Amino acid sequence: MTMSDDKRSFTQKLRDENEIIGNDDKTTNTSTKIKDDLKDTKDHIKSDFQKKEEDIKADIKKEEAKNKQVKTDIENQKIDESTSYVIIAAIIIIIIIIILLCFL
Repeated sequence: MTMSDDKRSFTQKLRDENEIIGNDDKTTNTSTKIKDDLKDTKDHIKSDFQKKEEDIKADIKKEEAKNKQVKTDIENQKIDESTSYVIIAAIIIIIIIIILLCFL
């Protein structure tokens, strides 16, 4: 082997290593594509989490509205019960007054 053969062999080895390392356009394009795919996947996952978070917030608001409605219904029921007690008491008082007037 001569000196020029050694230089060619060394040069060829460097070219082969550069191709393996990724200095050629094909590898660079693949690397860029992988980076873009990873970014797209990250954005997709992020948007999915945001959508789920919004859904959970909407569900919480619905439950809060239901709880508020139930509280209002309970308060109205208590008012209705107290009103009916007042009406019953008024009727009893009127009956007692009528009975007392009959005896006088």
